[in-house]
This record gives sequence, C-alpha cells and structure tokens, in this order.
Amino acid sequence: MDNYYLLLFLLFPIIYSLIKKKQNNSGSISQKNTDKQEEHFFIKNERMPIDTVDRKETLLAEAAEAAEAAEAAEAAEAAKFIKTYEIPEKELVTVDLIQERLGRELTVAEFLAMSYDDFLQIRGLGKTKLVHIEVLRALFLQASPALRAGHIVEEYVPHETDGLVISQLALPHQYKAICNLLVGHFGESVTIGDIRQLDANALKVIPMLGKKKVTLISEMIAYVDEKMLNEFSGQSLGEAAPSHLLFSHNEDIDLFVLEEILIQDLASFFSALSERDQFITSGRLGYLSAEKTLQEIGDTLPSGKITRERVRQLQQRIERNWHAHMRISPTTLWVNVKSNLSLLRAELFTELQSRFSSKKGFYEFLEMSCNLSSGGLTKIVYPEISPTILDDFWANNASPAELETITLYLQDRLGIEKAVAENAISHLDGKKVELLGEMVIPINLSKPLALANTLLDYPKGLAWNILHKKVNEKAISRARLPEERIDGSISAAVDNGWAYQIDRGTYRHLNFLQLTEDEIEQTLQNVREVLVEEAELLRNSLNLSIDYYQKGQSNALDYFTVRHIVRAFGERQGIFFNGKSGADTISIEQDFSLASQENVLVSLFAASNRPLDKKFIASKIRSQSLGHAGYYLDKLLLKGTIVKVDEADYQLTEYAFAGLDVEAIIHKAAEIIESESRAIEVERIQRHINNAFDFNYNKYLYLSLLKSCAADFGFEWHFVYNLVCKTEFAYESLSDMCRQLLSGNESYEDAIAIINQHCLIDPGRVRNMIKQIIQNEKAHE
Repeated sequence: MDNYYLLLFLLFPIIYSLIKKKQNNSGSISQKNTDKQEEHFFIKNERMPIDTVDRKETLLAEAAEAAEAAEAAEAAEAAKFIKTYEIPEKELVTVDLIQERLGRELTVAEFLAMSYDDFLQIRGLGKTKLVHIEVLRALFLQASPALRAGHIVEEYVPHETDGLVISQLALPHQYKAICNLLVGHFGESVTIGDIRQLDANALKVIPMLGKKKVTLISEMIAYVDEKMLNEFSGQSLGEAAPSHLLFSHNEDIDLFVLEEILIQDLASFFSALSERDQFITSGRLGYLSAEKTLQEIGDTLPSGKITRERVRQLQQRIERNWHAHMRISPTTLWVNVKSNLSLLRAELFTELQSRFSSKKGFYEFLEMSCNLSSGGLTKIVYPEISPTILDDFWANNASPAELETITLYLQDRLGIEKAVAENAISHLDGKKVELLGEMVIPINLSKPLALANTLLDYPKGLAWNILHKKVNEKAISRARLPEERIDGSISAAVDNGWAYQIDRGTYRHLNFLQLTEDEIEQTLQNVREVLVEEAELLRNSLNLSIDYYQKGQSNALDYFTVRHIVRAFGERQGIFFNGKSGADTISIEQDFSLASQENVLVSLFAASNRPLDKKFIASKIRSQSLGHAGYYLDKLLLKGTIVKVDEADYQLTEYAFAGLDVEAIIHKAAEIIESESRAIEVERIQRHINNAFDFNYNKYLYLSLLKSCAADFGFEWHFVYNLVCKTEFAYESLSDMCRQLLSGNESYEDAIAIINQHCLIDPGRVRNMIKQIIQNEKAHE
C-alpha cells in the first residue's frame, strides 16, 4: 500500500502535464480559462469541468493499476526461489550449503531478509563465505528492478557533524568496537556523513554486522550529534588548534594515527619555539640533530652561554608547553605506548623515531610526552623478571612452545601488558630460553624440571633409563643425567607433583592421569576403613600393597594409581604415607581434624601481608604434598576466606583488596559487562580497568574482586572460570564452548569469528585454547 501512494504521488506531475498539453493543443481555451481550470483542479471543493474530472478519474485508475502491477511484480520477484537465478559456481556452492543446513529452498525475499549474523549461525558457513553472500545480494537486486524499487532510501538531510572522521573521534567505550568494524570495512577516512547515508540493508552487508549493531551505529551517530562540534575535531590533523585534545580517554588507538599526530604536533611546536628553545630541545632529545649534554648546550647556546642548571630549568618549561600543545593526552599516549613497545615486534613509530639521532633520545621524548619520570620506559623495555618465572610453565607444557602461548602465560602470571611480556621473553633469550622464530625452547632447566617436561612428550610414560636418555637428547637440562643409574631428581619431580610412578622404575606425567573426584574419595574412604579396623587391633601402620591392595579391598584402579591417590590426597582423610625405601607404609591419625588444618593455613595467610603460593603452603603441612595444599586452598577459596590474586598466588581476602577503590573498579567493569550480551574473558575487563586508572593488576585479582564484591553494588553477574556474563552462561568453560560450537574443520579465522559471537575474547586466547584441545585429544587417544 505504501508503494501505491508513492507511485500515485510520482504520477501527479505527469497527469498535470498531460492535461496542460491537451488544453494548449486545442486552441479553443484562453490562457485565462486554463488558469481557472488549473485552479478548479487543485483547489478542494471547487466545481470542475466534466472532462477534467473524467480525465482525473481515468489517470487515477491507471496509476492504481500501475502501482498494483509494480507491487505484484515485486512480490512475484521476491517469491522466486534463489536457484531460479543464474548463480556463479563459487556462490552456488555457498547456496547449496545454506539450503542443505536449513533443510529447505529459500526465496529471494527470505535470503535478502537474513543478516550476516543469521548466516554465521549456520554450521560450516564461516566468515570467508560472507563475500559470497554479498555477491548474491548484489546479483538479486541488480537482476530485479522491482526488488530495487522496494529498497527506498529516505532523502538524506546534511548534518554539521557529517565531516567528522570516525577513526579520529574520542568515543565512549561502548562504541569503539563498532567504530573499528566500520573503519576496517570502509577505511580510515570514513566519516559520520558516509555512514549516515547508508540504510539498514546497506549496513547489514558488512561482515559481522547484524541488527543489534545497526542499532548501535544509530546510537553512536546520535551521540556525536548531541555533542558540541568542537569536542570532536572536524578539521584535518594539521589544522586543529594546538591546545585541542583529539584523544583524551584511556583507549586503544591505531598506531599510525598516533604517529601522524605526534609528527605534526612536534613540527608545529618547533615552528612556534624561539631559536633558543629550539636549540635546547633539539640538543637534549637529539631531534633532527646530535644529542648534547646540559653542559654542552649551555656552553654552545647561540644567544649566549648559560649554566647547565638554567638549561635544565628552561627544558622543564619547554616540556610543560609541549604537553599543552599535544592533541593526545599524556595518559592516552602512555596506554598505547606500554601496549605496543615490544622488542619482538616491529619498531614503534618508525617514521617518528627516524628523526631522532638515537633510540635513547626517542625514548626520552616518549617519556616526556607520556609525562613519565626519567627511565619510565625501562620497566617496559627491560622488565624486572625472575629467571625462574617460566619453571611452572615448562613443568606443565610440552616444549618447544609457541611464543604466543608463553606470552599469554606471562600476562596472566604477572598482570603485565603483552608488549612487556614479549620483552621479558626477549631478555630470557640465551639464558633460560632459546627463540627460534615463533617457537620457544627451554634451556638450563633443573634436572627434575627437565624430566617433567620430557615426560610430557610421552603420554604412556617411560622407564627411568629411557627417560634419562631422552632428557639428554633434548638438551634442556643444565646438567646431564646419568644413563647407567637412576637419578634422585626423579623423586624430586614426583615430590613436586609433576610426575608419578606407574610401575617399578617407570614414570608418567601427572597431566595424563585422569581421575575423578569420586574415584579419589572412594579410594581414600576404603583405605581409611581398613586402617581404622586394624587400629582397633593395635596395628598403627600398614603396608599399602600387602595389607590393603593385595587383599582385594578395591582393585578398580591399578596399584600405582591407588598409591598416588593415597600419597597425594590422603591427608584430607587423616591418612599418612611414607614411601621411603619402597616400604609404602600408611598410618592414620585418629584425632586428625580437617578444620584444624584449615585454621593453621588461615593463620599463615593472616600473618603475611604478601600473597602465598601453593609450594609454600605445601611446605607447611605434614605431608608436604602439593595435592593436599591444593585441596586446602580450594576449600578456603570456596568459603571466601582467601582469593586468587594471580596465576599461582593466594591472599587473605581482606588483604587482597586493601587500598583499592572497590566501588570505582566495580563500576568501571560494569561499563563492559552491562553493555555486553556475550560472556567476557576477564582479560578484556582487566585491560579496561588498568587503562582507565593506570593500574598494573592482573586479571585474577579483578576476577576475585568481581566475584566477592559485585553483589554489594547491585550487580548479579555470573562466573565460569575466567569468564563473566550479566546473564547465565550456557557453557561450562571456554574449552566447553569451543568443543560445542566448533566442528574442528574451521580455519582459525572462522573459529575465532564463531566464538566471538558468544564471547568477547582476544583472538590469541581462542587460538591457544583450540591448540590445547587438539593436544589433549591426541594425548588421550
């Protein structure tokens, strides 16, 4: 019906022209009468000549018929099945896949009504196929004028904000993702006006952009329109007022944009300086000249010799003026510098850096621009890091490992930026690791650690003599292992909870032992029952093999698995194991109390204002078992007594959050969580909070804080491992999500696109999780 009125409106001028032409050709009607007839035709309730009325009714009838015909043609075209069109071979394969998955043929109307989000829900149709979808849309619309007529774009009304380039706007966080998506599709120069002129159908052809994001684009444009124009620079970068802040929020900004702004700002700043100030600044930084000391500048200043102290005072004033001249706030620049200043990636700001005579001067300029004290970049380029920081990683991850995997581990372990983690690995090169492209090989490991790492290559385990030989072949130990006798370092690997004995003289990595909690609890209960019975007969200790296992008490598991359970977990039931000299003695402590053990550990945490790790806790309990320590820590975590503050450390809850503005952190996290329907990997929240407040806390601290305190501020969030969501989550973990949503045949790009529909997460973590799943499946085949 809308099309009918539109067509009628378009035909009125034609009707009027035909009437006027007919009247002029007749020659019997004067111009005055013609004007009167026109007046009769257009003025309501005036008397009309009969022939004009008849003509009008005829034309209206013809217009109605034409509108109905057009509407019928559009409906007929839309009702056609898509395979009635001549479709190119590549696109035809995509059509067959879509229709096979949906179990029916699609009409053109149904196809055009689907968004990219709808298509990506189809199993097996990845992001690369979206190009075919775009070709098909264009094909249907081009081949069908009736369909094109139905895609009406409202008349465009210019706005004063149309000239703003969206990649240069300091937009709130909720619009940054959609802004990056638009820039990625249309290019860095796309403006608000360019986007405003696109209707919803034109926007939906953009990959990964569905109905919700179209709405978000409208909200973003409305937000820009509401702001004063001078809050966003509509001028070119070189024309903006010197004091105007183009970027003032702590946000991620394209490095090319930052470099261009810095180059232009620096050039305009120098042009505004006096000759004396130019000489001082150039000399101190080595900008377009050689570097000079304070004394050298004072002695050679063209306007006359001054003291080095006076040079220093003038330099401080110049630096303050530079901050006022910058169009990027120092904190915004700092957020981006510390995230990208990596020794393992391309040089930062290469064009700008080439204008300095040394890297030292360039770094000093960055420090000055970020408002850091001298040496402030050292913690990024030369981070203080323990040489043993990767020991836990190599104990549980096979070598060689991918650089990205180790980088993620250090980010989690230390709460540092990716660039800092990469620099840390770079400084370990040649000392504790060897870098071969994107692969990292451990070197100079302790013998127990080298044994554990080598066992990760053999899921079924190895006899000690073969294991020693394999360690020596890998050349990852700082000392060679004897191949003619068993080394005591194997026992150390077992004591550290990395390996366990599976037969006499044969060992296996604990990662390959799959035990359920029910199996552990049932075994411990069975052993305890026998110990209690024998204690009544005044036998205070037993031999695990002779007095328990060989009597067939519970042989569902092999003896060495039972031995490991008792050894690693027995203390939770008051069972104590002594395996020295192969005796495998077990005993029971009648008055053992789990609660008293927990109280002892709480006292340890209360006495320390620093986090404690599992190894330290294990050293303070009777069995000194890491398994027992982990059990106690899990109990205290569940009660909320302690929280996890990084990958391996724990702290009393009241100490962990001391000194933090909990309310500010919760509300900053809410900016992401409450605006997202997807689950969110906590690293994204960590980065958002750290950037906003210039913190360096790791994601585990924030995860613990959100779990403990969100409800106090009215937020009901849901947590699954390292994921948080404002609604209940449909998956048990990220690995569970990957297993359920992915078929295993997707490329990494397609897999990341699928996971991103359900979870806000960095691509590297998705890749790493998929690799772990593949490795685990191979290990357990």
